[in-house]
Amino acid sequence: ASASASTSGGGGGVAADPAVVEAVLSRHVALLARLRPEERRAKIRELVAEEMIARRGASGVGAPPPPHVVVREAIGKHLDAPRGVEQRLLLEWLLVLDRILAFACDARTLARAGGACQLWRQSLRPTGSVLAGRLWKWTVRFGEDVPATSRWEFWSSLLARHQAPERRTHR
Repeated sequence: ASASASTSGGGGGVAADPAVVEAVLSRHVALLARLRPEERRAKIRELVAEEMIARRGASGVGAPPPPHVVVREAIGKHLDAPRGVEQRLLLEWLLVLDRILAFACDARTLARAGGACQLWRQSLRPTGSVLAGRLWKWTVRFGEDVPATSRWEFWSSLLARHQAPERRTHR
């Protein structure tokens, strides 16, 4: 039985690894032998696609990167550095988010936005990027006062963040 090295129904599909096609053919010889030629081609495509997805998932290749990696790749470079389309869109989104939060100019709002989701948490961490650090500095310097009920906790967390690198270097 001959198999096409394409995982889609028509032309222009994703090319399959010949080793995957051979593995699928050798593993499912009895099943494929009972099918008519059209059914056999469709079944081979289906089995090869399943095998490629399973191999991609096992190796981690093709899986979406975790949010902290995506954010680091987008904002870890200079603003004028060359980037892919997805990274440029993410960077634009992060710049708009920072502008909105700078306009709000409220530390509590900024802290709550950082807790909205993992992507926002990674991008709004004061130590996450220069952009986020500047946003925090701007908010603390020129923003609304932190309410008295939250002031001690807020300044204690900032002090702990500031002293954490010093403690690591003295050990």
